[in-house]
Amino acid sequence: MKKFSLILAIVIGMIGCTGPAGLDGRDGEDGIDGAAEYAKILEFNANFNTGNSYEEIFSFPNAIEVFETDVVMVYIRWKEETLDNGEKVDVWRALPQTSFMNNGSFVYNFDHTFVDIRFFLDGNYDFTSLSPDYVSNQIFRVAIIPAKNAKSLQYDFSSLPAVMQNLNLDTSDILSMD
Repeated sequence: MKKFSLILAIVIGMIGCTGPAGLDGRDGEDGIDGAAEYAKILEFNANFNTGNSYEEIFSFPNAIEVFETDVVMVYIRWKEETLDNGEKVDVWRALPQTSFMNNGSFVYNFDHTFVDIRFFLDGNYDFTSLSPDYVSNQIFRVAIIPAKNAKSLQYDFSSLPAVMQNLNLDTSDILSMD
């Protein structure tokens, strides 16, 4: 009988011990709530030549923290197009991006750590024969997306405009690293 009384007291005590509801707030885990606070778009201008072995390394600014779990997407400004209304727009392609030439092909590629990002040309191509259009003033945009936001976003990461739209970012949010 003592065991039954003890169990009954514990059950009644557990039922009666509920606390007040907490404050309502935004947890930032669902969908993209808060994604723009943490997601960043950086823009880099790279020049490839024999002096830098056809690679450029840029440090991330101190204010930007990149974690191992973050998604880092890189896009290259491929060309500029003119729309029917005369407006000029940039065309962006996700890296790695292969360029096919008459004498072979090469790839624009990247890798990164927590502190820097490296853009480089790769392939068995004679890079010295490339015109300045392929090696000078190459514009790259880097999207750093926290993993907690990236896993819940349902869109094509190969499209820079889609990434920016889904993160509620526009061109004024891009940080130029020049």
